[in-house]
Amino acid sequence: MTGSGGPYFQALDYVSNRMDKVNGFLSPLDAGLLMAIDLAQKGAEIKGDLAEIGVLHGRSAFLLSCLARDDERVQAVDIFDLYYPNPPYNHPDAFIGNALSLGIGLERFNLVKADTTKDASRVTESLGRKSQRLFHVDGDHRLMHILADSKIAIDTTSPEGVIVFDDVFSYLMPEVTEGILKTFAGRTDFVPFALSPNKAYFCPPEHKPRYAAYVIECLPNNLDTEVRRLLDHWVLTFSALKPVVLRYFDKAGTVDDTMLHRHILGRPVDFPLPP
Repeated sequence: MTGSGGPYFQALDYVSNRMDKVNGFLSPLDAGLLMAIDLAQKGAEIKGDLAEIGVLHGRSAFLLSCLARDDERVQAVDIFDLYYPNPPYNHPDAFIGNALSLGIGLERFNLVKADTTKDASRVTESLGRKSQRLFHVDGDHRLMHILADSKIAIDTTSPEGVIVFDDVFSYLMPEVTEGILKTFAGRTDFVPFALSPNKAYFCPPEHKPRYAAYVIECLPNNLDTEVRRLLDHWVLTFSALKPVVLRYFDKAGTVDDTMLHRHILGRPVDFPLPP
């Protein structure tokens, strides 16, 4: 995408003015978390593509495209098999139509049509091993799909990257909970560092203090942030019923990097494991 303003102008404009025009479930809180994570990665010169399994109509994929650098692409993976009016109507015509109506450039996307339970190796090859800096998983919520999607995400996310899972603790989606617990119990390469009401965020343990510092510093203080325990790791929990206004980001999409980095460098984030 192109446009006036600072580097985050398009992302802020999309979240504030266009995101609600797209069917989907990405919340302003999770949009803020993704932007803070992106800022942490760019501050550390972490590069790579951004990926999503479960594109639907593009609500979260469009935000990822706003965050991608000019030489990065959004790998959009979906089975893309349901035509209107069959719910959830995930045919690519819906995604492409939304992108065109919202002025979002399709050149940033690589659409990968695949059933990840049958075509995992092809999807992994298409994305590239250890090549994604940010991976959002929101595909089919049945157990076999969660296990397949988790493996693809782990295999293709870089050693400095972040993996995000949707509906991990929804009482309506218990197989997601089961799949995530089966996948990450005892793992040491990716560990949880943040939870929102809808999503769980994982990263390599050596990068956890940095990502935690950015999300704490960038998100406002009224989110009922607490430190909890998950899979024998501490995690930050966030909740928000009000619109999220990110700190250090102005309306033009410019970030006060100097002040932000000064605060973060003077405040390493690590917590004792809650009992």
